[in-house]
Amino acid sequence: DYLPFLAQKLFPFIKSELHGKTPDDPNVHEFTDLMERGGPALSHGAPDMHDTAFILYTSATTGDSKGVELSHGNLSANVQQLKSWFPNFVDGKEILVGCLPFFHVFGLTCALNVGLYNGYADVLVPVPEPKDIIKAIESSKATFIPALPGLYNAVANDRSLRKYSLKSLTGCFSGASPLPRETIREFEYLTGAQICEGYGLTESSPVTHINPFGGIRKAGTIGLPVPGTEAKIVDPLDYTKEMTMPGEIGELCIKGPQVMKGYVNLPEDTNAAIKDGWLLTGDIVSMDSHGFFSVLDRKKDIIHSPLEMIYPRDVEEVVFTHPKVRDVGVVGVKDASGNETVTAFIVLKKGEQASVKEIIDHCKAHLQAHQVPTRVEFIDEMPRSVVGKTLRKELRRLYLIKTFEKRKK
Repeated sequence: DYLPFLAQKLFPFIKSELHGKTPDDPNVHEFTDLMERGGPALSHGAPDMHDTAFILYTSATTGDSKGVELSHGNLSANVQQLKSWFPNFVDGKEILVGCLPFFHVFGLTCALNVGLYNGYADVLVPVPEPKDIIKAIESSKATFIPALPGLYNAVANDRSLRKYSLKSLTGCFSGASPLPRETIREFEYLTGAQICEGYGLTESSPVTHINPFGGIRKAGTIGLPVPGTEAKIVDPLDYTKEMTMPGEIGELCIKGPQVMKGYVNLPEDTNAAIKDGWLLTGDIVSMDSHGFFSVLDRKKDIIHSPLEMIYPRDVEEVVFTHPKVRDVGVVGVKDASGNETVTAFIVLKKGEQASVKEIIDHCKAHLQAHQVPTRVEFIDEMPRSVVGKTLRKELRRLYLIKTFEKRKK
């Protein structure tokens, strides 16, 4: 509706798959009708910090999307927590590249709000393709970039991107999904810029953990809790049982001023997610003796083999070290006996070829027998959400489609 006149008229024909007529449903409305029907909402004074600022939707990588209600206080606290984590950055002097979508909590807080709060120049990249982002860094002499693992992975694997200078960068922040250790090593070797890998979720505005910028950094971990944030690990089957020893594995729980008010119109889901003030994240983690946390996987993504639980990320880290692999996603699929088996979906680097046996042999050399994929599928692109998370439910769907097609043959 808001495209230029000619594009607006052509859109239904050129992008017919994206243009659907309003279904015969009283609960479905045209956006323009709602805009014409409504009037301005008059504000009476400044909003309270407990008032709702945004309703943002979860990315639904494993289930249905939920509306997360975040207050002004949630978002204000998280921006201040981030500011304390980068003490060397100077207010009004830094140049930030905004290449994350602002409708997602990662971009909203780490690219938009951080820039506004600290008075940074914010260089916006409307089409966040790796080449466009890197050109923006070079031309603006950017000093800071919050970005998705896909950007760092692209720089590490695409030689055509290495002609651009990224020497102005002081710090890089990576989040939304795990960043392979191999990518961290290659990117930092090529650019000299430090990547601080962190962690967050929509329900916590989003940031709860980051590796210390300029301090001790442990590649492959999400770092330490940001100021004002409490973190604990509990038994995934019993949240009242806390795991207290370093190295123990369990579900990450968060308490802090950045934790959401709740899910919109979903009181049961809210009560299931927040227990005694603690947010149950659904992520399986461990903590080392120095307090650094590592994410093993989503609780819903754990593969239950007859021997023991398998974490897809453990398998992915090994597959990533194969020199021909550009991207990988691992899921568990049920076999005829009802057990879940390890299936790896692989995107090869441009111009490379590999056999299933080659990948499996590589895994056998670095993994325990029960972790080795029993099936390998080569695909052109990894299905990802708008912020780069691997859509494992799409991989499972793809597995079912491929299995059905083979049976037909």
